[in-house]
This record gives sequence, C-alpha cells and structure tokens, in this order.
Amino acid sequence: TANKPRARNTAEGSGRESNTPAPEKTPEPVLPKSLPITGKISGVVVDSEDAPIAGVSVVLLPENGITVSGPSASTNEKGEFSYEASVESGEPYFVACLRDDYAVAATDIFKITAVQPSVSDLKLKLYHPARVHGAVISGDDNKPLEGVSIVLSAPRTNAREDRIARLLGRFKPVLSDVQGKYEVTQIPPGNYTVKAVKRGWVSNEFNPLTRD
Repeated sequence: TANKPRARNTAEGSGRESNTPAPEKTPEPVLPKSLPITGKISGVVVDSEDAPIAGVSVVLLPENGITVSGPSASTNEKGEFSYEASVESGEPYFVACLRDDYAVAATDIFKITAVQPSVSDLKLKLYHPARVHGAVISGDDNKPLEGVSIVLSAPRTNAREDRIARLLGRFKPVLSDVQGKYEVTQIPPGNYTVKAVKRGWVSNEFNPLTRD
C-alpha cells in the first residue's frame, strides 16, 4: 500500500530567484529652497532707561540656525542701526546683541519677502549682566557641601536669548567650593530656577531674583 504522493510546492525550496522585478521606489519630492533677496533691517538699541547706546554691534541671525555669526551693523550716536543683507525669502530671522559687557538681547522674529523686503522699528534693550551667588549646605547638619553642581533654568519669554547665551558659553557649569559657595555670572536679568545637584543627595530648587 504505497502512500499517495504529495503535491510539491514549487514556491518552497526551489532555490530559484523570482523573476518578478522589485517595485521601484518613488523618489521623495525635492522642495525648492527659498530664494535669496536683499533685505533692509533697521532699529534702535537702548539701555535699561531707554537711553540710546552708540557704538553697539548688532548681528542678524536665522531663527532656525545654530550659529552666532552673521551680517552685522553698528549703532550711531542716536542708537540707530540700519543695513542691508542677503536673506532667504520667507525665513524667520532676528537681530541680537552679543557684547560681553551686556547681557544677550534679541528681538522678536520677523520675515523678509519680496512683497515686504524691509523691517524697521526694531528695538533692542540692553542690560548689564546679572549674577546669582550663594552657598549650598547640608540639610542634616547645616555644613557646607563641596562639589555640588549648580544648574540654572530660565523660563524666559524670549527663548532665543537663552539659546544664544548657551551657544556663547555663558551658561558654564558651576560647582560649589570647599565652603559650599558658588557664583554664576554673565546671565541676562530675569527669573531663574536654581537647582543644586549632587549624587546621593536630594536636590533643592529655589527662585532667586536677579537685576541689572
């Protein structure tokens, strides 16, 4: 009584490659780049009392960039600046002041297009850098703690200023010394949260006040 032969599945174990061509991939669409145009940018730079500041250099930066260099201009005796620069039409830009003796300041973003090739009435208000200083102590015995990392976070309304300050290296890591003391300098005036971080310890946050 011979067993009935099984039908062979030609798709299995044939060892042959399929002659069916693989489907072609649909190429991804290439979006056209924004065309460069010449934009005209102007405004004024003042201090905390709204007095004009002369001889201040301001720089034009792209909102989506990671650079701190770009076309620049200096203010006159009235604190005014004006210059022309090649920009990408419709892309967001802002103007910033990066001087070391002032806190970083930046305008709101704006766009320049062929329909609106100029932006005027920009205003930058400069403040002298603020500083935060204090001491870190143990909550157990009130003794100073050395080597504690001091972390600043700034929930500011102008996030561009914080981003530029970090690109410039103004938010440097700070550790408390042998007496538990620390000092953070070259920061824009505003509201900050200070956090003390040390392995094995529960951190504590507080909100100091800064001024220009």
